Amino acid sequence: MIDKNRLLQLLTKFHANKESRSEHDELLKWYENQEGKPYSIAEEEQVRNGAKERLIQSISARPTKRFPYPLVWIPVAAAMLIVGFIGFRYIFSNTEKVASMEELSQIKPAKEHAIMTLENGKEINLDQLALNEEIQVDNLIIKKDENGKVSYFLANTNEPINQMNSIHVPIAATFPITLSDGTRVLLNSDSKLSFPSTFDAKERIVELEGEGYFEVAHLSNNSRFIVKTADQTIEVLGTKFNIKGYKSEETTQTSLKEGSVKVSDNYGKQLLLKPNQQAKSIGSNPLTLTNVNMDQVLGWTNGEFFFDGNNTNEVLREIARWYNIDIENKIASHAPNQYVGAIPRNLTLNRLVELLNYAGLKSTATIMNNQRIKLQIY
Repeated sequence: MIDKNRLLQLLTKFHANKESRSEHDELLKWYENQEGKPYSIAEEEQVRNGAKERLIQSISARPTKRFPYPLVWIPVAAAMLIVGFIGFRYIFSNTEKVASMEELSQIKPAKEHAIMTLENGKEINLDQLALNEEIQVDNLIIKKDENGKVSYFLANTNEPINQMNSIHVPIAATFPITLSDGTRVLLNSDSKLSFPSTFDAKERIVELEGEGYFEVAHLSNNSRFIVKTADQTIEVLGTKFNIKGYKSEETTQTSLKEGSVKVSDNYGKQLLLKPNQQAKSIGSNPLTLTNVNMDQVLGWTNGEFFFDGNNTNEVLREIARWYNIDIENKIASHAPNQYVGAIPRNLTLNRLVELLNYAGLKSTATIMNNQRIKLQIY
């Protein structure tokens, strides 16, 4: 078995036409062992041609009796040697490396950003629409008032229209929106809200993927406000609550801050929540009711990552979405002395890593081959 340093030495000698016969044979034996292994051929034409020419010359210049392999192996060995040398250079030029604090300082926290998709499929970058401004898309005028409420009008008649729209907030972003009834919604990273531009008189129905904090407007006609997720349906009149239902996570949680909500699951169970209570769905299990700390649940709306000693995995997933990085948690789930406390969300990644280390959540940061940052927590 040839180690990395020895292999690099042999390949360097071969390419410079300075290898001995024994070194040449050692290389061929190594390439014989590489048959069927992945390699890359995305390299310079000069390297391919140079290696091929050298190998052909070395084979033709030496007696066949000194070559310990059948002649049929010669073209195969040549091809493997050429491709293997190229692959070796490619692999060792694309290795992972430890990220410096300076490199981590370039990773910023989430910012306000969202893409609105209209009923006709048109996409609008909402960052371009400031308060008290409007834009026109085809025959549609979209207006945002001083409170952030978005309205839609036909350009030729200035008549309001009703259509289904959706807002997608990507990873490493958040976005606030005011719906046509005055309900305010703050969407967390990697979340999507689907809603009509004008609500029905009896029911106001929206659909959520991801996480959103709702402050529902109470209307004089007492129309119900309904939020649908993949696992729950939430009905309210006027209240403040948080829903967390990412497809990538096995639980859906509805947590009530003020008022009253009724939560139903897909299996017919219903729960009526009081403030500081949470309805949780886990797979096909029935809804469960627990008391929660709303400061912790709403930490993301107040600019904090909130660790309670039991939710480390959940918070690390939030951090990954917040900074658009990958995180691997190597802390055993039963490990004692899990961190309890809050960490600000408005930090660059290097400062967050420093605080995690200070809190006892030791980490190493690596720049992967795809240039993504990966944090390992241990």
